Amino acid sequence: MHRMYKQKCMEENRKPVSDEKYRSVFKEYNLGFYKPKKDQCKKCLSYSTMTEEEKALNKECHDKHINKKNDARKCRDEDKSLAKADTFILAFNSDLEAVLYTPKGSAGQIFYLRKLSVYNFTVYDLVTQDVDCYLWDETQGKRGSNEISTIIFDYVMAHPNINAVRMMSDGCGGQQKNSIVMAMCLQLLLKHPKLQVIDHKFFEPGHTEMECDSIHSKIKVKSKNVPVYVPEGWAQLIRDSRRNPAPYEVHTMTFDDFYDYKTLSENIIAKNKLPIQTICWLHYDKKYPDKIFYKTSFDQEEFTEVAVKKTRGRPKSLTLLKAYKATLPISVPKFADLQTMCKDNTITKGYHEFYNSLKTNKDVRDALAEPDFEEPDEEPE
Repeated sequence: MHRMYKQKCMEENRKPVSDEKYRSVFKEYNLGFYKPKKDQCKKCLSYSTMTEEEKALNKECHDKHINKKNDARKCRDEDKSLAKADTFILAFNSDLEAVLYTPKGSAGQIFYLRKLSVYNFTVYDLVTQDVDCYLWDETQGKRGSNEISTIIFDYVMAHPNINAVRMMSDGCGGQQKNSIVMAMCLQLLLKHPKLQVIDHKFFEPGHTEMECDSIHSKIKVKSKNVPVYVPEGWAQLIRDSRRNPAPYEVHTMTFDDFYDYKTLSENIIAKNKLPIQTICWLHYDKKYPDKIFYKTSFDQEEFTEVAVKKTRGRPKSLTLLKAYKATLPISVPKFADLQTMCKDNTITKGYHEFYNSLKTNKDVRDALAEPDFEEPDEEPE
């Protein structure tokens, strides 16, 4: 900043002050630099750095991007208003929090050693402001579409009296914008006693600010100086992150809770019939079990319909298989690092049994199993 300041002074033929004086003025006026809490939109950042000529050439494309952002937020507000007026409509947002690494503490070596990954999928009710956090660690499941589909299915089924669902999420192809979640929605219409329609809308990439982000921010603030030694520690910390209007509800998930919606999708969804990358709104109707309706812009007047079912006629109630038969192993290097923290009591003795019981497999890669945040809208492998 001081170099930029000196350059500006040279351009205006003014004498710059020294670096020391520059710093003292900043301290005197208590100035600082804004640190964004969320990754900024790549498209908007790119546009902001263009020359005036480049901006003129790209203005139409940028305006469409901004309009999509505004339209998505307007739809979210409309869903909220509709659900407030009609108790038979369930409206919610959902998002997967950034990985919660465990153990977490002030010991310096924790930063350099491999840790256990804990996942928190958050669902926020737009009307009641109730928050449900579904928590599991990497030994109980991955963080892909099977897990997300299972949670959304269970969440909606826990509301037996509704007849419509309006949900909104980001467009991460590895988690919610794919054929696996589509198959889950079709199954949900088949299994729910009263549900008639499901609307799944997606925020514009780069502008997915929603209530779940505030929830995750509160959890992050609450955990700042609190040590966490095992996944259950995150559950208690999340419950304590809000008091009003009610604490966050935490549901601890195990490997036995997750179902294989990927296989279901392979059995009933004919792929490559939907322009998944450009879709912003998916609509499912119980009266049309073989079709999915979509829009590529929120101001599109009519839905485009596509027959996606592989079989004709009414869908058969396919038996869902469990996604996992047992707990999942972790990598050998990660287990070794966790054992190191146990041996030097970075992890206190009361939790050693938990870490000693973890299974390992030399074929497990020490990497995140599924994409994080927003990535290109592609079908997961």
